[in-house]
This record gives sequence, C-alpha cells and structure tokens, in this order.
Amino acid sequence: MKPAHHKFPALKPLLALISLIWMAALEGCPSTHEVQKPAPAVIPKPEKKPAAPEITFQFGSLDIYNHQGRIEQPSVDTLAGIIRREKIDVLAVQGIFRYPDLKTRIDFVDALSSSAELRSAFGETINRNGRQGGNAIFSLFPIKTTDNSHYVEMKGIGFEAALLAVIDCGVRDVVFVSTRLPENPGMGEETNAMSTFTSYYSYYIDTPIILSGNLPHVVIEQPPAAYRNIPLDHAGSTKIWCIEDSTLKVIQTKVDTTNFGRLAIVQFGLFGPKPR
Repeated sequence: MKPAHHKFPALKPLLALISLIWMAALEGCPSTHEVQKPAPAVIPKPEKKPAAPEITFQFGSLDIYNHQGRIEQPSVDTLAGIIRREKIDVLAVQGIFRYPDLKTRIDFVDALSSSAELRSAFGETINRNGRQGGNAIFSLFPIKTTDNSHYVEMKGIGFEAALLAVIDCGVRDVVFVSTRLPENPGMGEETNAMSTFTSYYSYYIDTPIILSGNLPHVVIEQPPAAYRNIPLDHAGSTKIWCIEDSTLKVIQTKVDTTNFGRLAIVQFGLFGPKPR
C-alpha cells in the first residue's frame, strides 16, 4: 500500500503556504515576555544667551550749580583724577559759570578738558555782566555735532537750555543731552521740557539717547519717546534717563562723591546696527 500522503499530492503546496502564513503571523505578534525598549530621552535645547554688547562705556553726570567758592586749578585736577579713576568716557556737567573776560579766573570747561584729556562742548544759557552760564559735555570719543536748544516759556532766570551732542562711540553714534531746568519747575515747564525730549526721539531715529540733569519728576513712558529713569541715589545727584532698547543696555550704576558734588555714573552696553 502506498503512503497516505501520496493520495493527496495537490495538498502539499497548500499546506506549505498555510505554514508560511502562520509563521509570519507569529513573528509579527510581540511576545508577552518581550522587554519594551525605553523611549529615547528628550534632550532640551540649550537656552540662547543674550547677545553681549559690542562695547561698554562709562557715562557720568554732575551738577555743579550749587558749588560754593571760587574754582581753582587744584580742585579741577582732583575732579579729573576721579574721572580717570572711574574710567568715565562721557561726562555731562550742568550749572557751569564761566568768566571769559577775566583772565585771573579759571575757566572750568577749558581746565577740565585739558586736565582730564577730554574733548568738550559748551552750551550757553545766559551771559550777563561777563558771567556766562550753561551746560557742558566732555568726551573721550569724537564729538560729531552739537546743538543748544533754549526752552520756551520758562520762568527760570537762567534762560535754561539743553545741550545736545552726537558722539561717535565706536560701533554707532549716541545722543547725549546735558540740561538744567529751573528750580522747582511748574507742571507747564516740565511739559515744555518733555516736548523737547520727545522731539529728539523723532529726529534722531535709530540712535540711542541719554538725558541727564535735574530732569522732570515724571518720566516719559509712552511712545514715541519711552524714556527710562535709571534708578540712582538722587539725593544730591542728577537724574539720568535713556531709551533702552536693542541698541543700549544699562549694566550697572553707582554714585560717587567729588569735591564739586555727587557724580552719578552709569555703565552702558552698546550694540551696533543690525546687518540688513
């Protein structure tokens, strides 16, 4: 008798196909004993550090209006030494009095400029009986242009004005303003000064602006000229405002005592124009 499987030769291919399908199904089903591999750990992307400024510079502001006594060369030299020690690059001074026709009197602007080896610009507010008053800006950097704007409808007796200087600080120009308002200005006078400060922002587009002096009590916080009041110890020192944006950053502040009064100092970081 022939073997049984010879009776159904056509079943062999069919059985082989079923066997292959069954094996494939078994391979596709995960075993209950199979260890699941852990999902790959998600590595957080490193946080972007804020860009470092291209340069830093020291700005100082000093009001000498209430200085008592005659100014002599030794006192100017002492102030120049403080400027060098604090590494001040730009200095705004308010309440200066000069006597251009009196050769026996020290000229504060010329003397400090020479002793501290700084460039200088002076903005006159009043000239009466040989006594000239005004504000000044001293700079280690080149002073490109200056403008002295008198306030209108001010009740002060000094014909108050704002001295503006555009200074080349290396990576870009910066606008510095040194001003002195009347003592105890009224609301209308402060508003008048505010309109002048706002006009700077409208005129010097994309240029950092730093204001200093006995500025108004309320800072301009709304566009187009959103100035920031830099926190300082204002007891006896001037105020400093700036428009802090992508071009200018306040790094640190301090107030130093000098023989002419309290010197407010701010270190700024400056960023160059963004490439187009």
